[in-house]
Amino acid sequence: MKQLRNTFNTMPLIPYNILQYLMTDDGAENFWKALKYPTYDCLSKPNLTLDEKSDLVCFNQTNQENYSIFLTQIVENMIPDEKPILKIYKIKTGFESVTNGKFSIGDYRFDILYGGKIGVIEYQATPVNRGDFIEMELLKSLNGAEINGGAGFLEFNNTLSRNCGSYLGLGNSTTYTGVSVVMAIRLANFVNTGC
Repeated sequence: MKQLRNTFNTMPLIPYNILQYLMTDDGAENFWKALKYPTYDCLSKPNLTLDEKSDLVCFNQTNQENYSIFLTQIVENMIPDEKPILKIYKIKTGFESVTNGKFSIGDYRFDILYGGKIGVIEYQATPVNRGDFIEMELLKSLNGAEINGGAGFLEFNNTLSRNCGSYLGLGNSTTYTGVSVVMAIRLANFVNTGC
């Protein structure tokens, strides 16, 4: 008897797929500006090229202080009081009870860190919190985005995962602060097993 088995074989690719989606989403240009430019007027700066966006991502380089985006929770040499930092990583793999465990759920966390001296930017002629703005841009771009090769859409939806939400409280309480956003995706990479 044939059965479907979830292989989870795209799970490690999801953080990078998220980055690829953000790099090519025309609606995410202000996200990239708020992440690259540590200035109050960052949104008035020119749009970044694909190469400039790629240059912000740390791919196992030793000089981590030269980068702003990381695909891991631990970053040893970052300087968030001088520039914005974004970390994207999985915090939990669970199962979806309504499908009797056929689908699994991956919870992905976005840590947005920034220094107090660069914590405010101008948006619509109004001073706003940089973390709130980056969070808004992430949710606007990624909520409902197809990330997992047709097998899943990233969602900010607590019926998919109770971990979904936005949480203030990152930082060292003196020089930098930040917010965490958790979004979830169905992990569904099935193969037939058995006869």
